[in-house]
Order: sequence, then C-alpha cells, then structure tokens
Amino acid sequence: TKIQWSSMSKYHNKSWENDSVEDILVRSRGLMLELVATRDIVEGEEIFLDYGPHWDKAWANHMENWAPPSSDGYSPVHILNEEEEIRTKDE
Repeated sequence: TKIQWSSMSKYHNKSWENDSVEDILVRSRGLMLELVATRDIVEGEEIFLDYGPHWDKAWANHMENWAPPSSDGYSPVHILNEEEEIRTKDE
C-alpha cells in the first residue's frame, strides 16, 4: 500500500499540497489522501504501508540525533506504562 494525493475527490485542491500546517488547519476541508494497493491483496492478508524514502531518512535522522529531554520531570513511556494511576500533565 502507498499513500498518494487524492486524484478523484472533488474536495481536493492541488494548490493546497504545498501549504503549511497552519494554513490547512484554518480551512473547513483539508488535504485528501488515498491509500492505494501496489499489488493484488488476498483476503485476510495483512496490509503494509510504505511511507517512502523521505520518511526512512527522517526516522534515521531522529534515531541518530534524539536524546531524552533533560528536564527533571521526564519519564520514559515504559515507566509511565507501569504505573497504576493515570497522571495529568501537571502531576
């Protein structure tokens, strides 16, 4: 499966494809995307989505450069998942 800009929706406006997130959020309608099969799919088969080479590069960059926040209040998600009570942001 791949993601592509909508080619069939009457609500999709091609000129919006280069707009900023802020521009898109103030519209009553957003960008339209399609999920397209890249080959025949057998009933019951798991479908995988190819995010493309740009996503792969962004993920590799994130993995190479990410560091946990230096704040004293930071808790990694695996620690939060072990807690019995759900905390709010202020807690």
